[in-house]
Amino acid sequence: TTLYSGLFSKCSNLEGSFDFPNLGAIPTSLFSSCGKIQEVKAEKATSVDQDSFHSCSSLTNVVLPNLTTIKKQAAFRYCTSLTSQALRNILHEGVTNIASYCFGGCTSIEELNWNFPDMTSRVVQGSTFGDCSKLSCVKFTTPVDEIHGDAFKNIAGGAELYMHLDAPTVY
Repeated sequence: TTLYSGLFSKCSNLEGSFDFPNLGAIPTSLFSSCGKIQEVKAEKATSVDQDSFHSCSSLTNVVLPNLTTIKKQAAFRYCTSLTSQALRNILHEGVTNIASYCFGGCTSIEELNWNFPDMTSRVVQGSTFGDCSKLSCVKFTTPVDEIHGDAFKNIAGGAELYMHLDAPTVY
């Protein structure tokens, strides 16, 4: 199955759950600014592109069990209803790349467990979790080489950070 970039973008009345059992890649801006969609399943999708779910404020669940790459920035930015559980469904151990601004402004995420043994770049890009105002616990259980500027800008005050023994370079 192939869906084209921006297919549902800015469809403000589009709501509910969507299942794409044979979709291999989620294209740029597929659901961008679709504020009423609640769930998306794409069990064969291996990649998510730029702005795919940007500003999907009612999105609470995304099922991507074969996801390996979030290619470009802001894929889930301002998905304000995404919770820590939904994040675990997206960021599982098979993920190898996470782009900048990916989860910026996701204000319902409270906890992040960074456990990516197959991660190729081992870098937390700039603003990846910036403005996640409820993010209060970040656990790095696999090594990280670099944490770029603003990666965790404006997260919860007093947030706890747990690092793997190999300390990263922080920019």
